[in-house]
Amino acid sequence: MIFKKKLILFLMLFSCFFILVSSVSAADYYVNNDTQDVSTWMKSDAKNGDSLIFNVTQYELKDTLVVNKAVTIKSDINTKLIFNKNGKDMFNLTTNNIKFSGLDIQFNAKGSSKYKPTAIAFVEKKAVVFDMDNVNITVSQSYAGAIGGEKAKGNIVNCNIILLKDNAVGFSVGTWTGNIINSTITAKGSNSYGMAFKTLKGNLINVNVQSSGKNSIAVYAYTWNGKIENSSIINTGKTLYDTGFVSVKSKGQIVGSTIKSSKSYSTMVSDNVKFVGSSLSSGKKFKKTYWYRAELVISNQYAVKKNTYTFIVANNGYFKSKKCHVGVSVKGKLVGKKAVKALNPGKYAIVKVKIPAKHASAKVAKVAKVDYYNKVKEFFKKDNVFKFKG
Repeated sequence: MIFKKKLILFLMLFSCFFILVSSVSAADYYVNNDTQDVSTWMKSDAKNGDSLIFNVTQYELKDTLVVNKAVTIKSDINTKLIFNKNGKDMFNLTTNNIKFSGLDIQFNAKGSSKYKPTAIAFVEKKAVVFDMDNVNITVSQSYAGAIGGEKAKGNIVNCNIILLKDNAVGFSVGTWTGNIINSTITAKGSNSYGMAFKTLKGNLINVNVQSSGKNSIAVYAYTWNGKIENSSIINTGKTLYDTGFVSVKSKGQIVGSTIKSSKSYSTMVSDNVKFVGSSLSSGKKFKKTYWYRAELVISNQYAVKKNTYTFIVANNGYFKSKKCHVGVSVKGKLVGKKAVKALNPGKYAIVKVKIPAKHASAKVAKVAKVDYYNKVKEFFKKDNVFKFKG
């Protein structure tokens, strides 16, 4: 009787083990030489937590694969995945917790000025969570990209992206939250970006970004909050617009990194960015860094009524200015001033300055200067001064 109970228990345990092993093995879908289609598996059989494993040297994906399950797409033998369908994305990610690993992606889809197909695209308006490790992506055609979409969260580690033609982009992302680590992005064509973000919340660590084409930018992030550390960002383009790192609303640190531009600014950032132990090199006649600030301009057009002068002052910069003054001087002596309210970017103010009647003659040379007491931090000051007789 005891033996019988032990036998039944053993059989039950063996049965459970067999079921467990069967379910684990069924979760992994292996792509071999005779595998015709993976989209059917993704639509019908794949479940969250499953793996799509490429087990061949080379495989051509015939059409866009919509990844709507939280799966891992990988290869243990560095499979070359080829995609040749013009005007289409290779992978469309529509859910979270997707992972790519160990793949060599050859993205040969050509786009147009109307639509740039992307090797890995997240097409949801909400943030898609995905990670990449040890993945190479080659974008071989123009008007195409490697990674793109509205919003994403995740980390890119040990990856290599190369763009071979014009009008291409490595990262083309609205909002990215996460880190890019130990990776390389190379843009060889004109009008191309290594990285382009509307908002980047994260760090570039041990990253090498290079762009070399005309009218190219190595790294652009309109808004950035994070750190660039032990990285190299280099633009060898030959025009005045070929910059290295550009971020208008930026806040963070650039530590132990090298940023260069052959013909333009190495970096274009706000005053909220600190450089620590980094090497910056800009083109001839360019400062190492262009600082995004308020930029006050006084118009060279004015009106006069008796001894009151009316000027137009504008903020042509990127940040709000401080309250300041317009001063009018004669032979270096201040003869009249008027306060100017703080101006938002793109706004202007009409300022009326009254001066003594004896200086109001059209024969007397005058100088009008906005921010007379130098209270506003600007990158350019040359547009603050207007010399005239009247």
